[in-house]
Amino acid sequence: MCLNFLNEESRQLISNIYENALHHPSYLSYDIKYNETSYWNAGAIAIEIYKNGQFCNMFLFFPAPDRSGNIGSVAIYGINLEGHKRAIERSHLLFGLPVDYVEVDSGFETYLDVVLDSEKMAEFMKATFGEK
Repeated sequence: MCLNFLNEESRQLISNIYENALHHPSYLSYDIKYNETSYWNAGAIAIEIYKNGQFCNMFLFFPAPDRSGNIGSVAIYGINLEGHKRAIERSHLLFGLPVDYVEVDSGFETYLDVVLDSEKMAEFMKATFGEK
């Protein structure tokens, strides 16, 4: 069982990403789901994207290993992984969050492992939510 969880600010940030996607013109024909229950044992929250009932992508947000409660990494599953990888490598951002590196990895299936820059992430969280 995982004893490392996302803090309230990280949960709010993921909720904001979900809400922005839900109302973005590019995603109006998609079904977007916010899933806190399926990955609770890993301390993770998922945003799942479907079109016409078909799975497209899942963004699985994991807590940082330093136990700060900040988002530490995002696993991306589904279609167009190379396109996602190229976009992240160009900008060093994912949903506006600072990326340290991105690589293709595999477990039960191939996915992108997007590791956030922990120092820049701490600064981002402080700027966004204030000092704790």
